[in-house]
Amino acid sequence: MVYTYYEIGKLIVEDEQQGKTRAKYGKKVLQQVSKDLLNEFGKGFLVQNLERMRLFYSIYSKSSTVSRNLSQPEKAELVYTRKFYMNEVLQN
Repeated sequence: MVYTYYEIGKLIVEDEQQGKTRAKYGKKVLQQVSKDLLNEFGKGFLVQNLERMRLFYSIYSKSSTVSRNLSQPEKAELVYTRKFYMNEVLQN
């Protein structure tokens, strides 16, 4: 599941947002991706979950290349996100 969440986050950032932090204003990318995934796979792909997947990808991909250069807030966000997904893995 962790790998799947990472890959969905990657798809959102790299394909849907063309590598930008956010999609262009008004595109409502996450709402459309959520609708498509819910139709194809069922529950678990609400916008809030997709936001977490996007954040998960962004933090982990960034941390693997520049972990020494993270600011204190970025490090705290990384720790929080890592704990969140570790808890998800343990619970499921």
